[in-house]
Amino acid sequence: MQVRTYGWVQNPSDFNKLKLVVQILDSGSAHYRRLRDSTVQGVIHFDDVKRNLQSKLDLGEEIFTYKELVGTQRNALGEVASRRADAVADSLIQITVMPQSYKTTGKNFTDNWTSQGYLSWALSLGFLEHSPETDTVRITTLGREFSQSAVDPINDEYLLQAICSYPPATRVMNILENAKNDKGEYIPLSKFQIGSQLGFKGEPGYTSYSHELAEQALIESTSPKEQNSLRQDFEGTSDKYARMIASWLTKLRLVQSVQTKIPNSLGEKISTYQRYLLTAKGVQQIKRINGNSSHRRVQKHIPWAMLGTKVENLNYVRTRRAIILNYLLRSTSMTKLREELQAKGFNDGTTIIQADILGLNGIGIRISHSDDWQQLILKDSFKPIEIPSLNVTQEAIISERATQKERLMQSTDLPMRFYELIDIAYDGRRNRDFEMLTMDLLREGYGFETQLLGGGRKPDVIAYNDDFGIIVDTKAYGKGYHRSQPEEDKMVRYVEDNRERDASVNNTQWWLGFPETLSYQSVYFLWVSSFFTGQFGSQLTNTAIRSRTNGAALGVENLLVGADKFLKGKLNHNQIQLKIRQDSEIIWD
Repeated sequence: MQVRTYGWVQNPSDFNKLKLVVQILDSGSAHYRRLRDSTVQGVIHFDDVKRNLQSKLDLGEEIFTYKELVGTQRNALGEVASRRADAVADSLIQITVMPQSYKTTGKNFTDNWTSQGYLSWALSLGFLEHSPETDTVRITTLGREFSQSAVDPINDEYLLQAICSYPPATRVMNILENAKNDKGEYIPLSKFQIGSQLGFKGEPGYTSYSHELAEQALIESTSPKEQNSLRQDFEGTSDKYARMIASWLTKLRLVQSVQTKIPNSLGEKISTYQRYLLTAKGVQQIKRINGNSSHRRVQKHIPWAMLGTKVENLNYVRTRRAIILNYLLRSTSMTKLREELQAKGFNDGTTIIQADILGLNGIGIRISHSDDWQQLILKDSFKPIEIPSLNVTQEAIISERATQKERLMQSTDLPMRFYELIDIAYDGRRNRDFEMLTMDLLREGYGFETQLLGGGRKPDVIAYNDDFGIIVDTKAYGKGYHRSQPEEDKMVRYVEDNRERDASVNNTQWWLGFPETLSYQSVYFLWVSSFFTGQFGSQLTNTAIRSRTNGAALGVENLLVGADKFLKGKLNHNQIQLKIRQDSEIIWD
């Protein structure tokens, strides 16, 4: 049994290359014949791989293993290549998808990473299907129709059908369809505004950055290089999915791209992030997809692999969500749904099931519910999801962190995306995401004005209101944050920089983010992390003594609890200020 991940696509965008990939598995296609008659012999490097692929093509076979399609990353000696550039061709997709540099370099094959992306795209759209039992791939009926169509892909009805059956694409279109002003006119949205509503919010793999923060960063940028970097690289995972899907929809003329300009901090007009607007054709298609008026609903393509990407106990979660969807094809009772899940070994609480249903809506499967959640109404049609035969309930190990997240979801009422902070705070590879989401929560959950800084000689975030400010340093650590002399020294320098406010000492002048009316005496320091270990209290005391400023530490659980209290009116800024001045870890009662 070999489970593969697909269903979400970040990079491939060339429909012509997609069609060629599908044609690899159609023995009647011209591309299949090219592979058979010349390309395999001319480009595949290893003799054993060449003989195997040639034999299958000569026999007209249309089922290939995942490895035969995607290949590996080996150099000419058969060793694992440390760089993609050193790898040689050893698969059918590698010799099908030509790199962009082909005409200048003459390199006539791509790498296995790109190959995997295109295969994932074809599987996600339902042109191909994967068998976990044999780890093989075959063409579907829709894939064969797309392969044999003589129409340019952007005008191809089969490609349009596939896109309109792909739940994340329909989710993007529904988000755009719902974006209207008071006059009922459509409003263009950025990738951030779309990404914030796309995916399973609150779990790894679906992070979205704030649209307001992104524009603020552009406004404060002063060089074209920095602006280009922000436009190209500043995005969460869901934002990237949104951008890619919107680019497909734009090519199909279902969406149009809108470019606007805004003044930066120097008063110069600069291009902001692209925005997307539903076209008349797009409006017509989303009505057809949703089954409005005289239109019959489009049947959606929902592979089991689409139902999660990086969440803990991934196969368990995918299977639970597939069971929920299959159940909703025939019934509506939440009570009966829980009974069915429990009978199959899934003993998750109602909070988790509700989060799954909200997330399924987020990926483009429309499910409504009664106010008390006792009735669930499926608004889309699809074939029952095929679930691999895996012992997921025996394999699942519910971690302390997952239990912590579920407990917080039950006891607080924050937007779902903020619960991902529980995962991010423990992942040292996601420091930037931790900064971003912490800043968002300080603004949306605590009512502060905020600014993302980061980089050399600057704190990660600053937050403030009319009365006081906070210098925030975030630390994502899996084993907790313990005392660190270098980090203490950095925080002391930040406080001193803010006190002196001298450009000759620190030319970044990051303190200008605070209002001019805010005295340095009313600015405190704060460390935010997963949790704090060892003698961290001494770091708070020493920092306070050395900087002559008060501060505190805030663990991720109390970060979320405090936001919930503030939004419910059980906590105010005066109480927060009193806590942060105590030179200790903040624990909300």
